[in-house]
Amino acid sequence: MKRLNKSKILSVWVLIILFFAGCVEAQQDATFYYNRGLAYGKKGQYDKAISDNNKAIELNPKYAWAYYNRGLAYFHKDQLDKAIADFSKTIEIDPKIDKAYYNRGLAYHDNGHYDKAISDYTDAIELNPKHLHAYNNRGYTYLTISQYDQAIYDFNKAIEIDPKIAKVYDNRGFVYWKKDQNDKACSDWKRACELGLCENFKLMKSKGDCK
Repeated sequence: MKRLNKSKILSVWVLIILFFAGCVEAQQDATFYYNRGLAYGKKGQYDKAISDNNKAIELNPKYAWAYYNRGLAYFHKDQLDKAIADFSKTIEIDPKIDKAYYNRGLAYHDNGHYDKAISDYTDAIELNPKHLHAYNNRGYTYLTISQYDQAIYDFNKAIEIDPKIAKVYDNRGFVYWKKDQNDKACSDWKRACELGLCENFKLMKSKGDCK
């Protein structure tokens, strides 16, 4: 059995080092494009955000957050099928990212797939029991399909988590109105108005339905 001489051993180690250095550099580049894409998304420059996340994914095809942020950009551009595909890829790579389920739920709701939206909101809540917006939007989806008791339960949970979100009271007020519980509806709309969302309370007050 022949021994490798020192020069060959060094050559092998050099190749290994260069290989891992290349991997690290690619990851660093992927992170750069991801971060810049994230900044573009926050500024509303969604095409640029998509382009940068494309590059991040090309460099690191398992970059879950790059898929997630590209999905957000597609969602804001109302390209819901592409958004759903990216959120699904995020979940495939890392099934513990609650935001991916939540935002896919939003996309499913906007596409009219209410059962899938409810399922995704439920998964988001299981991963993050304090996910106020998942409760609120699941409640809103239940409201949309006229499952009023489930909707009230979710709005109650959202209020329990944070009692100062006007939109939740506004939504719950509408459920009470649909259930002909007008006093409760007016009470919720009044509270929503106290928190800065007054449209429904002012409308119903002008009609004499709320005091």
